[in-house]
Amino acid sequence: MILGIIMFGAGGMFLVWLVRQLWPLQYLSFVDIGDWKNKRKQCPEMKLLDVRDTSDFQQLHLPCSVNISLGRLPYVWRKALSPEQCVVIVSAHPFKTKKAARILRKKGFHKLYAIRGNIFQHEEWRNLASITKADCPNQQGFSL
Repeated sequence: MILGIIMFGAGGMFLVWLVRQLWPLQYLSFVDIGDWKNKRKQCPEMKLLDVRDTSDFQQLHLPCSVNISLGRLPYVWRKALSPEQCVVIVSAHPFKTKKAARILRKKGFHKLYAIRGNIFQHEEWRNLASITKADCPNQQGFSL
């Protein structure tokens, strides 16, 4: 009986976690990889936030993106981001993108965007990486 309650409790917790991960976030807008440049024109102070680990970021990243790994995001976001800015979240996994959006929303961010799908699997990624340097002359890619 106790074992059944424990198993049901663990299964129930997993179900809650799964629903939370799959539930759409109303405050997160998804854009295609080609459309984020149009969003950049609408919001010139846009920041690209890469929430992957530092080692992954150093291997491949957009030149003007900011790297704050997901675990550090709740603590060091103020060093590179402001709630008034538009933020495009870049991640290799949609669950991590949503988690980053939840963290930033709790910190007061309202203009949150994410690249649809895994940006690192798109063919346009290489072209985008070379074009982006011209789009952000005042910003440098860095990791926190």
